[in-house]
Amino acid sequence: MVTLLFAHDNQFIMDDKGRLFSGGGFSDGVFRRYLAVCERLVVVGRYQVIESPGALGYEPIMLSNVSFIPMENPNSIQGLFQRSKIRSKMDEIVRNCDGVIGRASALGNMAIASAKKLGKPYVREVVGCSFEALWYHGSWLGKLYAPYSFLRARRLTREAPYVVYVTESFLQKRYPTRGKWINCSNVELDDFDDKILERRLRRIDSKTDGEPLILGTIGAVHVRYKGQEGVIRALAKLRQIGLDGFRYEIVGGGDQSYLRKIARKYGVADQVDFLGRITRKEVFQWLDKIDLYIQPSKTEGLPRALIEAMSRGLPCLGTRVGGIPELLTDECLFSRRKTAQALVARLSGLSKDWMKQQAKRNFMESQKYAREAFETRRREFLEQFVSSITACGDSCPSNK
Repeated sequence: MVTLLFAHDNQFIMDDKGRLFSGGGFSDGVFRRYLAVCERLVVVGRYQVIESPGALGYEPIMLSNVSFIPMENPNSIQGLFQRSKIRSKMDEIVRNCDGVIGRASALGNMAIASAKKLGKPYVREVVGCSFEALWYHGSWLGKLYAPYSFLRARRLTREAPYVVYVTESFLQKRYPTRGKWINCSNVELDDFDDKILERRLRRIDSKTDGEPLILGTIGAVHVRYKGQEGVIRALAKLRQIGLDGFRYEIVGGGDQSYLRKIARKYGVADQVDFLGRITRKEVFQWLDKIDLYIQPSKTEGLPRALIEAMSRGLPCLGTRVGGIPELLTDECLFSRRKTAQALVARLSGLSKDWMKQQAKRNFMESQKYAREAFETRRREFLEQFVSSITACGDSCPSNK
């Protein structure tokens, strides 16, 4: 019976009865990818205990053959003083597993380090650029640490025997590997009913001149590199030239105080709505009610939210970073350094014909990311990895 370890910095949620919950990025479907090639999955991640997480948009993890081991955040002040203890705990966890899947992060890197030390086979998942995530984090400490993190990520990826990238080319160029690799999106899409596009086109046609155009973004509101501030500043510039027929809805958990302060500062608080965290089902319902999706991130891998928006036939705009140019046409991209100015130019010149053209294009493009398109390739790749575990057998140093 093969037991795999999945390690990542994701913050999982526990209720007061010890039941496990997660946001949309780690649903049961995500873990089933790994359970397709093993009998048991051990998940290591950060955690927080809160009351009634289901009411806050968190979804329960129901799989009986998935066990969760909570770990202290190694990048927190407390975690920095407990690094040795955390490493020892990770060594013990890895020792009791047959192989490791480490998603690029502090805990994922730590799990890979333990796997290398113990001679355990491992996979490295590369889902974003560590340099940009730290550089645009919003603190001087992040900028100071970014070059080291980048070089370490390049080394770990180069040395990894198996690597999964979420992009078609961006992350492969920035973090090349000598090992076996595939590109596989993390998106799970399986609803491509033509009626979705038909409803979208009817919505575009039915918009009247006096009706507000609803813009939307999905992203944690306390993370500066998600870039929502740029959209808020664009609303202010548009209002200055007499274009105030826009509303901006932001979906995502986290502390809203900074963005609310920005909206008040620029005098557009009445145009910005914070919807908080919502369930995956509610996300798709919300996407069907907005008119234009914006991904204003300062750094990205391949944003799941953008692909989900495209699958609902939404016209989309995004920054020219990470894997976003792999998804959108050049006319829908703008510089992360000039978000507000670029959005003013784009939004002040929108036409129904352009929006319908983009709706059709995005709906068709999103079908490349259908679940079936990736699941077979991912499973075959992971089966190769599991075969290396079987081949290792008693020869692995940790099994002697």
